[in-house]
Amino acid sequence: MNGCDHQTPNYALPEFIRYFNETHDDYELRQVSLTQYLDELHITPGELTVLCGEQNRTNYSAGRHLNPTLKNTFSTHIPQKIENAQCEAGLVRCAEPLSAMLAAAHLPLGLHYLDTAWKYLLQNHPHDSICGCSCDNVARDMERRFAWARDITQQYQQEAMRRLAAQTDTQQTLADEIPVQLFHLSPWPEENAIQTFTLRLPADTLLRGLAIRTADGQDIPCQIVRLRKDGVILHPMDRDPSWDDYLLADVLVQLPHQAAMSWTTLYCRPSIVPLSLPERPVVRFQTLENEYLQVSIQPNGTLDVKNKRSGTAYRGLNLFTDEADIGDAYLFSPELTAKVWNSATSVPSIRIQQGALCTSAILDWRYRRKPDEAEQLLRLTLSLRKNDPLLRFHLEIENRAGDHRLRVHFPTGFSCDESFADSIFTVEAHPIRRRQPKPEAWVETESGCYAQKRFVYLQNGRKRLVFMGAGLLEYEASDGENGADLAVTLLRAVGRCGSVRSMTAYAPPGPCALYPQDSQLLGNWEMEYALAFDTPDSELSMLAERYHTPELYYQDTAHPAQMQESAQSLFCLDVPEFVVSCVQGLGDGEILIRGYQYTGHSLSVSIRFCRSIQTAWRTDFTGNRREAVDISGDTLAFSAPHAKIMTFVVRL
Repeated sequence: MNGCDHQTPNYALPEFIRYFNETHDDYELRQVSLTQYLDELHITPGELTVLCGEQNRTNYSAGRHLNPTLKNTFSTHIPQKIENAQCEAGLVRCAEPLSAMLAAAHLPLGLHYLDTAWKYLLQNHPHDSICGCSCDNVARDMERRFAWARDITQQYQQEAMRRLAAQTDTQQTLADEIPVQLFHLSPWPEENAIQTFTLRLPADTLLRGLAIRTADGQDIPCQIVRLRKDGVILHPMDRDPSWDDYLLADVLVQLPHQAAMSWTTLYCRPSIVPLSLPERPVVRFQTLENEYLQVSIQPNGTLDVKNKRSGTAYRGLNLFTDEADIGDAYLFSPELTAKVWNSATSVPSIRIQQGALCTSAILDWRYRRKPDEAEQLLRLTLSLRKNDPLLRFHLEIENRAGDHRLRVHFPTGFSCDESFADSIFTVEAHPIRRRQPKPEAWVETESGCYAQKRFVYLQNGRKRLVFMGAGLLEYEASDGENGADLAVTLLRAVGRCGSVRSMTAYAPPGPCALYPQDSQLLGNWEMEYALAFDTPDSELSMLAERYHTPELYYQDTAHPAQMQESAQSLFCLDVPEFVVSCVQGLGDGEILIRGYQYTGHSLSVSIRFCRSIQTAWRTDFTGNRREAVDISGDTLAFSAPHAKIMTFVVRL
């Protein structure tokens, strides 16, 4: 290849080829494209070896072939990994499903906006860019492209929701009410679920209570979580010159029912006096509890969790460790004589915030790994919502030191041989115990670190511990004192692209003279993750999709419309095991749907749409239509083989 990895193309290559061919009779050099090169090899697909899986094991053959896997790039520049996951979710789980709703309603909104956002996002995906192992200027250019992709996506979402909301009649809005449209972009319906939105009010509003009702007049529970003032513009057309600032109220609301791929109209009435609230749950000392879980916070900040449905218990969860890292952007390398900070030896401050729909606990740690190092700050907010099987975490980190790795540990209390991580179109099994190469083959120490996309879990029998975290890719499962331990990297601060000090590689994998200081990640960072307990296979993918799908809302006004609320659901999926990975509007009533399943056997799938299907096609991965599909009224039914990507184009 003329130009690859960190090397730019050599523009003198044509002249070198000409000189070589003039001075050599036994060989001829030609510069061709990769396609031409493959064509001239004359290899048929049947002659090629088929490889399955991730192919991320280190070298075990003699001769020290320099093919290191460099797995710790999963944890370099973690804030950018999180930003990438957020941009992808904004496009795949929000903007593109909204485009499908617009296509079904024959309300065109150009997909070229999303194409531009995808272009900026994909420009951040070369391996040395998204892996975080380049110079500071590359990382800063990525920040700009993330911002461009995010801004375009959010503007598209706002305009799409505005056009869809205009189809709903909100004339019943009372004088003191504000209509809000809540969007539920999951392909499954949901009952009694908690959803969040932010109510935007004039800055001088005195807000002490809030009453919310549905379109049919039913009062529903709500909870004001936080009040803040901030000058925001959600859409250029929404700008009111008299509102230089807004009072923003973050609100939790419990909806009795949400149809799949739909939106629901709520009417919010602010009040200057406190309103009667639903009965609050009883909060025991340093304990959070709902219908699914009982969470006890220990004095050192670790968590003991009891699953009230299955009766299983987990102890010592969410233990933080912070250790020195003398490696580089590619590989973690411990400093053997350095002290490892362990939150089990610390006593955080603990505050409980009680609410009708969500009870939270705020834990603060201050620590130093060594006496001459700046103090590190961690603030962890635990949240347990009503009728929710997920234990949610929001972590704020004030990082004041370099060359270290912060991880969170979840001891399971049981033994197991493998971890199972969600990957691209499948779930991969990874061994917990590592086999190291022989000395004559060693180029890299076999790492126990792997990547997860939507979730990773460990299990033994009916006990299963599930971790979900967008952008927190790197995890390691190992044998601990109390069974298998799941460790997830939260922050890895390094200041070298390649390091000769690394104890885990035969040779520096990158340029040693490159010292990117931005990868030390000094400053304030935030991240979110969640735990689920004993979730069966039939529910796991559905639960992960709901967690990773952002909650969208649109603050509306009173207006007439033709569409009735009962017609707002685009489609509904009948099985939770089928993963819908793409929903996109193609215009003129056409919708593209792509998905897969990994149950190990064929699965019968039915997708019921909001109205009758005119035609449906099975397509290839690039969208080329291959064959017509039999349809029955408003239902698309098909058999989905294991681990096969299925793509359909449906015209309503």
